[in-house]
Amino acid sequence: MNTRTVIALIAAVTLVATVAHLQLSAQETQNTESDAFAALVKAKTLKCYLGKGSSANWDAGEVEINMVKEFSEKQEDCIMIFDSINLENGKARLIGNRGSSDVMAFATVGGVTFIEKAEGGSVFFATVFPTYKKGSNELLFVYSRHFAGFISGPMPSQYYGTCRILMN
Repeated sequence: MNTRTVIALIAAVTLVATVAHLQLSAQETQNTESDAFAALVKAKTLKCYLGKGSSANWDAGEVEINMVKEFSEKQEDCIMIFDSINLENGKARLIGNRGSSDVMAFATVGGVTFIEKAEGGSVFFATVFPTYKKGSNELLFVYSRHFAGFISGPMPSQYYGTCRILMN
């Protein structure tokens, strides 16, 4: 074999190995996401932790957005538990720092979403995504609050965090 043939052979083997590695990496990513989705839709209890987020108000007549605000300084206020999750009948129970309530629950390809309608007319949305936080078994989570403030006007907020499956 001449030098050109050896180089071409090495290049071909390298190309095949690279393509095989990329296919395996893509399959592992897809399996991780499909595994996360399967685990999420089977979950009966989720414990979620709220972190940073943002809020807005119209007190001065113009929208004012407050960024990178912690949900609460107290750790116990940053925990939400969704239990008795039953996606077939669309219900779950939310336990938070101010008590508990029944919420709507449904799954889409984007994850599991919970909706709470408060007595005062405010609406709260929580979505748990079938995506793991890098290097963990925690699922990504977003919590949006749409307060209907009658005195001060609307006060929306959105916070980000993670959830752990406690019971399947």
